Amino acid sequence: MEVEQKIEILKETELFKRLSDEHIMFLAHQMSTLNVAAGEKLVHEGQTADAFFLIVEGSVSLKTTLDGGESFSVQSVGPDGVIGWSWLVPPFTWHYDAVADSPAIVYRFDGKAIRAECGQDPAFGYAVMRSTSALMLERLNHVRGHMTMRIAELEREVASLKGREPS
Repeated sequence: MEVEQKIEILKETELFKRLSDEHIMFLAHQMSTLNVAAGEKLVHEGQTADAFFLIVEGSVSLKTTLDGGESFSVQSVGPDGVIGWSWLVPPFTWHYDAVADSPAIVYRFDGKAIRAECGQDPAFGYAVMRSTSALMLERLNHVRGHMTMRIAELEREVASLKGREPS
């Protein structure tokens, strides 16, 4: 894909809309396209995080492994959604697995190069942190919503068990 095409794509993406043309140009040079098969992992929980991903087509689920070894889906991310903030926050390790729900096309961004540029260009670093913080807040609110629903379900189950007569 030509750099000009990448620039146009980035300018239309919510995450990058506030960035300057210079910063968009830099990001375009850090971007590559991946075709991901259904069931393929983009990232592995616990491994080094050195990239983030913009979903173009398909969907990718964020999953975590529970203590018993069971995999639990935290969120499914579709087109225009972003996966990854771990590349920006020490210790730079993934906190989830990211698994394609269906065949997907994603743009991969070189997190190491972008992180280095953030250190060299404070205006760029601030813009990236601002966008990434919004992504973190969205993800945390999503998880909080799931937790709230699950707690309410458990409270109803406990209340119904307390209301039963012993057998």
